Amino acid sequence: MNPTLRGALRAVRLFITATTVSAVAMPAMAALEEVVVTARKKVENLQETPVSVLAFSENQLESRNLNDLTDLGTKLPSVEIGRAGGISNNAAFFIRGLGTNRNAINQESAVALYIDDFYFGRSDGALLSVVDVENIEVLRGPQGTLFGRNASAGAIRYITKKPDLENSDYKVKINLGTDSRADLIFSGNSVVGENSAIRYTFATLNQDGYVENAIGQELGEIGSNVLRLAYAADLSDTSSLLLTADYVDTDSTGAALVDFGPRDNFGRVGQPNSGSLDRSNSSLSALNENTVLNLGAKLTWELNNGMDLKWVTTSSSNETGGNFDFDGTASPGFDVVGIDRESDSFSTEIQISGSGDKVEWLAGVFYYTEDSRDFRFQGNTIRNNFKHDLESIGIFAQATFDVSERFSITPGIRYTRDEKEIGTREFGLVQGGAFFNPGDYAPILYGGNADVLNEDDWSAVSGRLALEYKSSENVFWFASYARGFRAGGLNDRPLTGGRGGAPSNNFGVTSFDEETLDVFEFGVRSELFDNRLRANLTYFIQDLNDLQFSFVTDPVTGARAVGNAAEGEVDGIEAELIWDATYNLSFDLTLGTLNSELTAADPSVGGEIGQDLERSPELKYNLGMSYDMDLNSGGSLSLRVDYSYTDEILQAIPVRDRTILPDYSLLSANLAYTPASEKWKMSLYGTNITDEEYFTFAAGVVRGPRVIFRNATPARGSVFGVKYEYNF
Repeated sequence: MNPTLRGALRAVRLFITATTVSAVAMPAMAALEEVVVTARKKVENLQETPVSVLAFSENQLESRNLNDLTDLGTKLPSVEIGRAGGISNNAAFFIRGLGTNRNAINQESAVALYIDDFYFGRSDGALLSVVDVENIEVLRGPQGTLFGRNASAGAIRYITKKPDLENSDYKVKINLGTDSRADLIFSGNSVVGENSAIRYTFATLNQDGYVENAIGQELGEIGSNVLRLAYAADLSDTSSLLLTADYVDTDSTGAALVDFGPRDNFGRVGQPNSGSLDRSNSSLSALNENTVLNLGAKLTWELNNGMDLKWVTTSSSNETGGNFDFDGTASPGFDVVGIDRESDSFSTEIQISGSGDKVEWLAGVFYYTEDSRDFRFQGNTIRNNFKHDLESIGIFAQATFDVSERFSITPGIRYTRDEKEIGTREFGLVQGGAFFNPGDYAPILYGGNADVLNEDDWSAVSGRLALEYKSSENVFWFASYARGFRAGGLNDRPLTGGRGGAPSNNFGVTSFDEETLDVFEFGVRSELFDNRLRANLTYFIQDLNDLQFSFVTDPVTGARAVGNAAEGEVDGIEAELIWDATYNLSFDLTLGTLNSELTAADPSVGGEIGQDLERSPELKYNLGMSYDMDLNSGGSLSLRVDYSYTDEILQAIPVRDRTILPDYSLLSANLAYTPASEKWKMSLYGTNITDEEYFTFAAGVVRGPRVIFRNATPARGSVFGVKYEYNF
């Protein structure tokens, strides 16, 4: 057995043993709060859900000081949420070692992000801030038989607060902290009729950067404005309507990229060439502008015979512009300026569900289109992906059959078909020309043409089968098999003859195949000792086929391609334990182990059999403590302390470019006071209290003895502050 896995199992066993002894020794003084999730498109108790899911309520997000999805990623076993490239709010989602580090319009994530019922298809702007959120759910493993867009590795559900048709209320939140942190969030709910209400939210989120570049800019700053509107109405006794508008505008200096010196023999990040993690050698004036507008509508009807019909549609526009220095050095060779990237998408989904004496079922059809383009100066080339079109359809169904009072079977199936089309052209800097001057670039010809086109399609049948057994009132077992599918795609960088391009390979604008995985899960959900100890354990095994990952095809221009160049295997344990020790005191532990490796690799791209998969730490856990105290005044104090650990992470599969991010530990705390009236609350908090040095992104390009570049994005250090909220 893997030593890390053995150690994790021992830690879980000792934790259960210790809490069992304590729970038996003490009289029942507390009971765990029920956790309700909608992971399976219905409201149900988390303890009876045969899916590996983590859920965070609004209060849990607040007490843990989780301000965006990156913060959330530090708390989630088997899940890595980091940044991709030099754009500050561009996301790289990984679950159980599967995802993508590449930020490009032709690359889809294996992890689907949903804002309520609406699919968020781009990585730009995907590191969502936590603003007026009801809860966030993270589902691990393939999610295709209940969701509109196929998700091979898992899904993140960002669930906002909805209008309340009965009560009007208003809230103001202020957050002031280190590095001039200054957040203002206003949310309100107004009943506007007998059966309708409007909810509105405005937030401005701001914080200075923490790494200074060579021209005095502070990189890594936060600057976002959020406007969210929702209208809900009961149209009749059996039908309802929800209309939503969500607008986010980001204006910042982008991510803090720092160039590094030689790695050690294992590829671990070395010392910064600037001499300090808070200094960058970049001399580029950095800028990151991103605007996202999502418009959505949802209609629900209660039909006859216990059936429900739901129709959901959304339209989204995502625009990104700015400049960033991809290598973090003073050289302009990898400066990316004048980015103009835009994606417009439309989706519509129809679901029908019902239930009988011994069956619950759901079926749906999902249609999605996306039109994207990407223009940028990158060193001595102009990249112009003037067209990337996607059209996708999914048909899915799932049912749960109660064989007996204790035993159920849940089969699900999905059909997916994706069609993609790309058009791209590049321009090269003429001899003696000036960087970033459009007049000094000429179109590069490929077979006599400036444009390179391609199109392809992929389809697959996937699904899942789960066996569920309730051995007692508070112990639930399940075993499941699922097939995940991520469609193939089209490479977006044309190559000249000197760089390996030819008519026979469409000058490098080739297609790559779909990626599939087979996942087996075995789990138990239990609440023991008068509902004071919750122990949820999942063991999984997954086999990855035709693994998609990107690699550099030309070190001069940084051109990258995606290929199906590897197979892999992953197994691990995921544990969530909560112990209510007394009425006031509780402890919780979330833990995950990942034993990942490449079982086959194409030597042409530098993969090595036996190496770890990207962003798959062998061990990750978060240990938390909550203490609530009732005061004589009628008010209360609440203390929350979290300690988390993440093992070292491999950032790139090719051995020659290998970059390993070191392990790190984080300590955070939150102390909140609420008066008897509960009209307001004040909190003192600290995150990364020990000022740990760790990284959210890294990249390296090496060719033989020549180091093209190595860089990494350090995370922000200690942050201390105060939060205040008032309800009126």
